[in-house]
Amino acid sequence: MKTFINIFAMLSAAAVLAVSCQEKGPEAPAMDSKITVEPTLEAIADGGTYSVAYQIDSPCEGGEVEAVADVWVNNFSYEALTDSTGVITFNVDSNTGTEDRETKVTVIYSNAVEPAFFTVSQSNPYKVFASELENSSWKAAYCRFDREKTMFNEVNPETQSELWNIVITAGEYADQYANDWNMANPDNLISSEDALSFEFTESPELTTFYTVRISDGMIEIADGMTTPAGGADVLRVFGKYEYDENTGIMQIHDVSNSLYERDVTYEIKRNGDHIDFRNTYMWWPDYLAYYFGESDRFGLVLPNYDGSRCFIPFGYLLYELVPME
Repeated sequence: MKTFINIFAMLSAAAVLAVSCQEKGPEAPAMDSKITVEPTLEAIADGGTYSVAYQIDSPCEGGEVEAVADVWVNNFSYEALTDSTGVITFNVDSNTGTEDRETKVTVIYSNAVEPAFFTVSQSNPYKVFASELENSSWKAAYCRFDREKTMFNEVNPETQSELWNIVITAGEYADQYANDWNMANPDNLISSEDALSFEFTESPELTTFYTVRISDGMIEIADGMTTPAGGADVLRVFGKYEYDENTGIMQIHDVSNSLYERDVTYEIKRNGDHIDFRNTYMWWPDYLAYYFGESDRFGLVLPNYDGSRCFIPFGYLLYELVPME
């Protein structure tokens, strides 16, 4: 019984001591600050250095700011401008994927109960923004062909408007063209890949062109050629357009032809310092749909190496556009 009383007495003393320490200890600081930041930030696909401003209501002495985010938003630094305002600077990595991406950044202040948040949105490297297209003018540097998806419809070399029922792939055309070239130029060999594209040129002797002009919700697409003896300029598509920058799809109601109206679709993607411009749907009247289906056709006739055969490419035609000077 005595042993029990002694243990009870020791426990009671410890409890009194603990209560006494709590009563005499310093009061915890009130978590009454509030931090706010700009809610959203849009970064380009290449990434780079960005900044957002923050503001603190009821700042405390020695309070610190810290941001936490996904791995592609990193290298945070903090600059206090006043006791209650400052700037957070950080790096956004380049987006090498095929999709847009978004992440939430959490901003913590040492004396605030709730963190603040802001969102970083980053476009994919292939996106072309609607603002880049409106009131712009472009010209094609190249038209790229696909070995299997681009078809070459043979025409009469003497009357090039006369289509024949002979169709080969771009790959077949390129293989034969490269073979004929190399036989005639053994010191300047080319590969068939070199013949799978058409380069638009500008010179006093010959200028070939493919132009895209966009203004006030209208688009005009033309192609042709000029020589010292004259030239030809054909308006391929003209009309109102709607463009979805998230998908890169442009829909056009084409009224360029006085005989019929039609709906036309293009796919637009960024590719380095140019944009890829490709028709994915084009309605033709029956007499032309027999040849071209629902595909765009190249505006110029391309000969084989010795000029004995001529072709109009159609199907997969990828135009590399650069801004007009």
